[in-house]
Amino acid sequence: MTTIEPIEGLTLESNPRSQARANLDILVHRIEWSEEAFEDINAYHQALDNLKDEKRAIFAKLVEAYNTGDLEACYAIGCAHSTYNTGVKRNDEMAHQFFLQAAKAGHPQAMVSYAHSCIRLNDSQDSPEAIEWFKKAADAGNLNAMRSLALR
Repeated sequence: MTTIEPIEGLTLESNPRSQARANLDILVHRIEWSEEAFEDINAYHQALDNLKDEKRAIFAKLVEAYNTGDLEACYAIGCAHSTYNTGVKRNDEMAHQFFLQAAKAGHPQAMVSYAHSCIRLNDSQDSPEAIEWFKKAADAGNLNAMRSLALR
């Protein structure tokens, strides 16, 4: 037998008409609240759309900076491609390439990100290429790389 959760606030009175009216008032209030919540949901989704536009604009600026040779922009584009919700579609292969480019240019955190990318793409915790890049990043003073090497 299916059970339902009783509607909070509904009460039984001796006068069925006043009871029905009170119950109707409660339900109407809930419907009005639901419509307000729906409007808020629409506002929420509009805000998300605006945020997507902002993220796309930021990403476009990163690409401009990258095209001028900005190393941080190269790393940031890799990060954008390696996660969701950044204004671009997640693409692990693209992230891998940007991390490698920044790592080769000497960016220590990109070295770590590239090493993690090697592990993820090769599905191997003991990827020789990853270990090599962790060592390079550790030699550059990156604590994340040192920790990753210590855990191996």
